[in-house]
Amino acid sequence: MGCDDPYRALSATVLDRALTPPDWATRDTNMDWGVRIDQIIAWVDQIEDKQTRGLAAYRLLKLFEANALREEEARRFGQALWRFKDEDGLPANANLLPHVFIEAPGADSKVVQEALEKAVILPLANGKIEVDAVQSLASMSYTLTAQYRPRLIEPEVARQIYDHLMNWPNSAEALNPSNAEKAHRIANAIPRALVATVI
Repeated sequence: MGCDDPYRALSATVLDRALTPPDWATRDTNMDWGVRIDQIIAWVDQIEDKQTRGLAAYRLLKLFEANALREEEARRFGQALWRFKDEDGLPANANLLPHVFIEAPGADSKVVQEALEKAVILPLANGKIEVDAVQSLASMSYTLTAQYRPRLIEPEVARQIYDHLMNWPNSAEALNPSNAEKAHRIANAIPRALVATVI
């Protein structure tokens, strides 16, 4: 039937739309995104509740990654994100893995690296093996666009992390049946963390 087949023509249109990334530059000609984005930024800025703040921060982060936020929106998102900080100096109640703050807007690179040292590197070097820390260690050497950019660690600290990660699968915590899901997630993240950052 070729081009005269409306079903095939519709399927081709749907597929073409699915494979073509949206043009965020023209977003306001389709609907007023600005009002909604302002509302989500306000949630990150004013609400300390982990679930609400975390969901709002995640939505804005995905829009930021897609270059869908205007420069002023990204700036305000960054200010809101870093308004509340935890004891390590990272955004509190954002419900995001620590490594995402490397490229999130709103903080100086040195501040982020120091906070990641406290939140991820030093706990792992001291044998505190947590899922989020191992996953962040595995991912902190990659940009938002999955480009490899090695995160350098002091050799002695890297050796300590290596020893703890290699010994963890045989630890009492890992072998405890009640920790099966955590053990599985950590076991999957350990090789990536070692290859991407430690080794």
